[in-house]
Amino acid sequence: MSNANISRYLRIHETAVRNWLERYETTGDIQAIQKSGRKRCTTEKQDDIIQSMVAQHPTESLGQIAFRKELVLLIKKLLRLWIIDKAYPSRFEQTHPTRKLPTMAATNN
Repeated sequence: MSNANISRYLRIHETAVRNWLERYETTGDIQAIQKSGRKRCTTEKQDDIIQSMVAQHPTESLGQIAFRKELVLLIKKLLRLWIIDKAYPSRFEQTHPTRKLPTMAATNN
């Protein structure tokens, strides 16, 4: 089967087929060769999460999705603090008296 036939069958560019075949002939495998450059900053699991978020919200940009996610986390944090404050109101009150500032009369003496 020719490279052109394979590329049409797989619906990919013929150059990609040629590169795969060359890689298979030199290494015996078609797995991607380690490339130079910056390493990945996300794991495969994180990539899957990102792809599922994009699939759920196809009309939004990644920036909009990230903003909404941060907003949800902030709201959850605020609700958690509000619930704690309602359940334990004395928790956030001062446990020691505040320091009194000197008055003008005391400094003139």
